[in-house]
Order: sequence, then structure tokens, then C-alpha cells
Amino acid sequence: MIDSSCGTINGALTLGDGDDVLVARYVDGTVVTGVTGAIDGGNGVDTLRLGIASDPTLGAVALPTNFEWLGLNVASGVTATLGDGFAGPVLLVGTGTIINRTTRAGDGQLVGSADFFDSPSFINAGTLRTLSAGVYAVRANARSIDNQGVSMRRAMVCRSTDRLRPPPIAARSPRRAPASSASASRSATRARSSPPAGRRRIFRAAACATAARSPARWRGCAYRAVSSTKGPISSPSIGILINDYSAIDNRAGGRISGATGAIASEYTGYLSRVYVTNAESIDSDVLLNTDPRPDFYNGNRYVALPGGVLHGNLTLGGGDVLVTELTGSGDGRFAGITGTVTALNSGLRHRIRDATSVSAAMPAGFIDLGHELSNGAALTLTGASGPLAFAGSGSVDVSGDIVVGDSPAIRGAASLYVTGEPEGDSGALTITTRGTLTFVRVSD
Repeated sequence: MIDSSCGTINGALTLGDGDDVLVARYVDGTVVTGVTGAIDGGNGVDTLRLGIASDPTLGAVALPTNFEWLGLNVASGVTATLGDGFAGPVLLVGTGTIINRTTRAGDGQLVGSADFFDSPSFINAGTLRTLSAGVYAVRANARSIDNQGVSMRRAMVCRSTDRLRPPPIAARSPRRAPASSASASRSATRARSSPPAGRRRIFRAAACATAARSPARWRGCAYRAVSSTKGPISSPSIGILINDYSAIDNRAGGRISGATGAIASEYTGYLSRVYVTNAESIDSDVLLNTDPRPDFYNGNRYVALPGGVLHGNLTLGGGDVLVTELTGSGDGRFAGITGTVTALNSGLRHRIRDATSVSAAMPAGFIDLGHELSNGAALTLTGASGPLAFAGSGSVDVSGDIVVGDSPAIRGAASLYVTGEPEGDSGALTITTRGTLTFVRVSD
């Protein structure tokens, strides 16, 4: 790395065969390198990294001879906009915000990262399209990604975070354009306690959101962060590839689809702490987990909001939770899901908004049944036999003989946080039981 941005090199600068970085400043539309003579990057993949401390709109930025990448190191609180005339690949650096308002296409990657620990926010309000199969248009560490543009094709987003609610990646809407793809991940690798032979987890955090003002199209996404979409995300394979500690918020107007699946793990069939919220359309299968062990390392969640439909199958593992409306569920069906639900020692949380009477039978594959009431709803449960959980505000009347061995027969629970919604109702909850509650001690 060469940094003479605050000094002077009187003469030319010639670099060698390595992947070199030349640090410069961007001041009033001018690139300040501190080098008075010619600059030649030599061989390797070289980057001109600009420090940006104001709020510029960048047009064409000429790279020195034999430099391939332009890096934008945007300071906190600063927004850099890529405007008319801007071209070529760009690396995201810093903790500010970078907005793309251009239309760019190419055979290679268009957006990348120059630093794993600095995570800027990236907003696509234009078109990013790669023309080569197997190449991501965007593959970067990003604090959040908001796709408001016409298209992101084959975008991959990687981000480091330890938070369970990572910052959002949002896709909102563009005009009709080729599909796109994105990916996100967290870089720490840890072995889980008592892992299966040879199994290790790569923790990644990403988020994807989709919605629509004009339909934004992505083709396949892989990421680790929080993302919201308001436009279409599609792929000839998997629509969205995700990693651990990620969130996908498919908002009204959004659509996620893939020829071989809508949402799945980027690397394996095992995911941890992935939250998927669907308020619109997911048009293929969602596979969150195939691990039946109900341990802490799973904890994935699929939330089917009113108006949202999964036109496909859902697979959950141990410790995962399906959240859906009680209205429209029953007899093996789940509101907001047209296909089958495969649960492997999973939890089921029904949301109740009106007075309802229903059987407390546990659907196949689920080992924990919860009900979340709102607006003072009255719930009547019949035929209860296993452990039950209740949250929210309202009244519950339970009949049936419940037998448990290693958990409470009836317990209070907190309302689950749902992306994009206010915190859940935690008012008064009255529970009446009309049966026997039996605890059978389980020997160690």
C-alpha cells in the first residue's frame, strides 16, 4: 500500500507484480495522490482507493495506468453517489453510504469490498448486471444493502456481524430487467458443540428485502445481513443463497423465485438464526435446516404474514420456528403456505387476532406449540395433550389432559419480533385450564 495523499512524491511511481493499493483523496472533484509524475500499477490487480470526507457525486474517475479497481473509502455520515459517467468496478470501504445511480454491465464483478471490518451501506438505485455465468455483480462486505434500482444481477453480499438483527438489505423496485443474484456471509468459523463428524459452521450474517415501486429484479442472492425486498428476485437456480445470522424481509410487491428453490443455505443444509419474513410471494421451496437436533445453534424462523404466500414447500429443523396465522391453518395446512411443511423437531407459533376455537393437536414434526394473541382476542383450545406456550394479550381457555416430562405444561412467552413490525403486544393474558396437568419426572 502506498499512501502519499497528505505528502508528496516528486517523480513517477511504478509498482510491481503484486495486488497493490494506492491511497488518495477525492477533493472537489479532483483525485489527490501526492505523486507528481506518472503512475503505473504494473502487473497484478491494483486499486486506487479514494478517501471521501464530503458528499460528492462521482462521474468518470480516471484510473492510473494498469489499475483495475477504484476503491471508495467513505467516512461515517458521508454519502458518495455514483452518477452519470461513472464506469468500471468499485470497491466499498469505510462506514458511510454509497449510492449507485448508474447503469453498469460487464463480464466481471461490479461491486466488491476492500476491507472486511469496515462495512458501508450500499444502495442500488440503478442497474447492475453481470453478463457472465457464475460471476456475481456484487460481492462485498456491506452494513446494509437496499436494492431500489432497476436490476441487480448475480449479487453477492458478505458482512461480518454478531447481531441477531443485522442491518437491512432491501430491494425495492425497478423496471423490467434481467434477474439477479446476491449472497452474504460472516467470516468467523466456529465448531459447534458436539458437531457431527467433520461438520463445522461458517457463520455469516446477511439480510435481504424485496418490495416494489417499479419491479427491481435480482438473480440469485447470497448474503449475510438484513435485507428487505420490494421487487422481484429470481434465478435459474436458487433465488437467494444465505448464511447464518441473516434476515430476509419480502415486503408487499416483492417476489422471490428460483428454478431449483427460492431460499436455501449457500453452503450446506444447516443454517443458524436465519429469519425469513414473507408478506408477498415466494415462488419455490424454502429450505432453512435439515438438522433435527433442537439446539441453540439452529433457531431459524419463517414468518408467514397475512397476504404473503409461499408457493412451495418449507423445511425446518430442530429449534426452528414457523410463525403463521391460525386463521387459514388446520388439517395439515398452514396459512400462507401452499406446499408441504416438513418439520424436524420444530416449533409452531400461531398468531390469533380474533375470537377462535380450535383443536390443540400438534402437527406432525412439531414438538412445541405456541399461540400469540393480540387485540384482546379470545382463544379456546380443545384436546390439549402436550406443552403449550402463550404470548400477547387476551384470554385462553384450555381443555385436555397435558402430560410433560422435561418442560412446563403451560408457559408464558414473549411475543416474537417480526421484521418491519413494532414490538409485539405484551398486555394482560388470562389462561384457564379445564383438565389435568401431569409432570412425569425424567431420570438423568
